[in-house]
Amino acid sequence: MHDYAHNLQAWRGSLSGSGRYTVGLQASHEAAEIWALARIIDASASLPISRRRRAHLLRLRIYHRRTVAFCALAGRTLFSHQGEGLVANTLQGCKVAVLAVDGFEQAELVEPRRALTEAGATVHVISARAGKIQGFKHEDKGDTVDVDTTFDKATPRDYDAVVLPGGVVNSDAIRLLPHAQAFVKAADNAKKLIAVICHGAWLPVSAGLLKGRTVTSWPSLQDDIRNAGGTWVDQEVVEDDNFITSRKPDDLPSFNRTLVARLSKQKKAE
Repeated sequence: MHDYAHNLQAWRGSLSGSGRYTVGLQASHEAAEIWALARIIDASASLPISRRRRAHLLRLRIYHRRTVAFCALAGRTLFSHQGEGLVANTLQGCKVAVLAVDGFEQAELVEPRRALTEAGATVHVISARAGKIQGFKHEDKGDTVDVDTTFDKATPRDYDAVVLPGGVVNSDAIRLLPHAQAFVKAADNAKKLIAVICHGAWLPVSAGLLKGRTVTSWPSLQDDIRNAGGTWVDQEVVEDDNFITSRKPDDLPSFNRTLVARLSKQKKAE
């Protein structure tokens, strides 16, 4: 019972204290264990047992009810579709701009947006035109995404961070747009967080933002990055000042965690 009490106290502290909710799968397993204990407690209600033993079982029942309630709350609000514990509501008030045009890699836009919104942030997809933009799953057409505003109407100072998804077609087109280049330049000058994945690095290359920086990307961009004055490394996530970079869709879990954590830290420092 001591272990259950200790874990319940820890969960309660995380739920009521800092506002950061970090819940692992262990919570579900232990909730199942004490659910079984509760069945035993119910069955023992009519048995002739000592007063001390009955009090002990009553305490277990209380821990069971409270822990299941906390686990239910945590499971309802904090688990992503991948079953990973996320930080909830710590990014309330944060605004993030996602820059993309037709041909973006679907997972590299949708997954960071989901992670950010689940953490409480407001996310705007910004593009060259209003309406919808077409996503791709590698070479196959994927879903379309609604555009929230356009480059000529958006103001970088209104956002706390910028996300640049990849996709060869998207990245090769957006790097040539003066409005897109101006947006990331202004964001960098204001020291906004800029999170880039895969071919998304082409835009900061064309905007002249990678000189002296250490970043990663899809491997075929490494010569472009070096020619732009940057240092390319083959790592899952690279942080250099206000830049976060990753290589490919497989890196998205770490990329998303790093992005949410950095924004959360930034918000706390304000």
